[in-house]
Amino acid sequence: METITEFLEPTAVAIIGASETPGRVGSGLYKSIRSSFPGPVYCVNPGHKILWGAPCYASAAELPEPVSHAVIAVASNLVLPSLRQCAQAGIRSVVVVSSGFKESGAEGAFLEAEMRTFCRKQNIALLGPNTLGFINTSIPFNGSFLPAQILPGPISIISQSGGVGMALISSLRDQGCGVAKWIGIGNEAVLSAADFLEYLAQDEQTKVIAVCFEGLQDLPTFFRLARQVNQIKPVVLLRDGKSAVGMQAAASHTGTMAQSASAMAGLAEQFGLAEAKSCRECAAMCKALSLAPAAGGNRVAILTNTAGPSILAADAMDGSGICLPQPSAKLQEAIDHETGISMKLKNPADISSNGLSPKNYGVAARKLLSSGEYDVLLGFFTLNPHLILPEEELMEAVRCAGKPAVACFLASSSEFSQYNPLPESAGIPCFFDPQDAASAVTALVHRGKILRRPLKDAAPVLTASQREAVGQFLDQLALTERTLLPERSARQLLQLAGAGIVTPILTSSAKEAAEAASRWGYPVALKLHSKKISHKSDVGGVRLNLSTEEALTTAYQEMLPAMRALDPEALLTVQPMEPDGFEVILGAVRSPGAGTLVMAGMGGIYSEVLKDTAFRMTPLPEGEAKRMLSGLRCAPILNGYRGPALDQTGICRLLVLLSDLMETFPQLQEIDLNPCRVYPDRTAVLDARITVEPLEASPGLSH
Repeated sequence: METITEFLEPTAVAIIGASETPGRVGSGLYKSIRSSFPGPVYCVNPGHKILWGAPCYASAAELPEPVSHAVIAVASNLVLPSLRQCAQAGIRSVVVVSSGFKESGAEGAFLEAEMRTFCRKQNIALLGPNTLGFINTSIPFNGSFLPAQILPGPISIISQSGGVGMALISSLRDQGCGVAKWIGIGNEAVLSAADFLEYLAQDEQTKVIAVCFEGLQDLPTFFRLARQVNQIKPVVLLRDGKSAVGMQAAASHTGTMAQSASAMAGLAEQFGLAEAKSCRECAAMCKALSLAPAAGGNRVAILTNTAGPSILAADAMDGSGICLPQPSAKLQEAIDHETGISMKLKNPADISSNGLSPKNYGVAARKLLSSGEYDVLLGFFTLNPHLILPEEELMEAVRCAGKPAVACFLASSSEFSQYNPLPESAGIPCFFDPQDAASAVTALVHRGKILRRPLKDAAPVLTASQREAVGQFLDQLALTERTLLPERSARQLLQLAGAGIVTPILTSSAKEAAEAASRWGYPVALKLHSKKISHKSDVGGVRLNLSTEEALTTAYQEMLPAMRALDPEALLTVQPMEPDGFEVILGAVRSPGAGTLVMAGMGGIYSEVLKDTAFRMTPLPEGEAKRMLSGLRCAPILNGYRGPALDQTGICRLLVLLSDLMETFPQLQEIDLNPCRVYPDRTAVLDARITVEPLEASPGLSH
């Protein structure tokens, strides 16, 4: 923490790679820093004696006095020599603006690794490389190479992409909001997003933290810290890349779908973080969270003197968990009694036909917000010079109720910029666009929901004997390389873990298959058993509903030669058929840096097409498993749409078991249960795939 505090508070700065040439990074850096920073600024460039009318030094080691910071903007191959100069000069806070490192390929990654090793050895705090720098408006200090007048304010930004981070500053400016700190983390070679997040949690100037990222170095650490910080200050995510989990293409359905946008959305939901879809939405959310308290529930009243925009806002809030209940008859009568007008307001409540007086608006706002029927008020107004704005009345309603409100003044951006938003002095965020106002309300409702959600850790479900049995099974495999277990082996492992599933009978002849079927009873399924082939159905390796011995024998004689043409060691297994039912896919996949994810979704052969999936990071509490299912589009079917409710308890039990297996055994890389068939009283696993690595080759537990 002390390191970050010193890093963000420079006392003297050297610009290595400074320039006077317009358009050069070193020129932009000098102008930004010199125009904002009151302390000494030195130019370092061996090609110049004088820059910007002052002495220019050949290296940091030649500076006339100690400096706290260096900003490096030179070619990538010159960065490490520059860092050596900084170490020699005693500079321990460095920003590397230069690009050409891991983002550019293997050679750049090697240079970045050398830089990281050197900085850690020399105890140098390094931001970047490939960053725009950082801004601290409390000093003030603009250490970016984009000269701009940055308004001070309560919102801090951690941004992996410099461009997106700067675009967010512009969106905040459009909303009349300033910035406390802006940090471009770049490649996170030394200092990470988590380092700055921990600092900002304690920063007095920061009320809300926005994090813009593509793929952070250590997502598990970041998300777990963000959940803790979010209990103190709101954290809003803005992803500028949809494959941030960074998974490699995998053999399983689970591994493939873990690369989707829904994976990161699931992590945001799991750890209680608000997520914005654009810079504009992020700015609206941050503004609301910096001014207004969290909502006590999700019931929103919309009060307006113009109907159309309020309907747009209602549409924008649809699907976000917000409820727009109609006022009770008792509440309607109370409003009518005090105004003396029979308005019979609905929700959205349009008072335009009953007189646009501030008194009537104020009565309606106060009664709606103070009632036990609503948690948030969204008020609409027009900036019409012929009307008197009910600003004081809205502010009084908020004071009386002690609940949040959001105001939307319908106007152009230029008109709104001329308006002094008086309600903001009472903690009422003001906007000029209905969708921005809707985003603000959504953020306040989400914030309240998360603060009310209990934080529960996952409890292990594997017993000591089950852990021992699974461990012995994995040891007996004696693997030397990454291996996809045949389905029968995968089922054996799951059975040892207490999953309660059937293990197929392995056969090498039609006669053995018939004997196996006689044990189960017809109908049965005949499946390929192979260490090489992942998707059995894609190669004709599955025959279902074989209801007689004759049908089984015929299928066996057709399948075995065809499968052995693909895999000479192929065998066939027999297992009982399950009756028709609703199919889901369950799975887990491990990725260094992204942690271990558990997945649930609609299953079957269309799982990757429909992509109705939910992801969470391990370890997985049972309550979070239930939330996974409730967020699926197929949740109404699980809840009993046009039929009995299905076995969600069994699904959750399997999800928690997969999580515990992955947490306990780092050899397990992927588990794919697709499909599972769900009935009212049980859940049956129809197919299982597990990918395993030798223990010494596995990346270890993700946490």
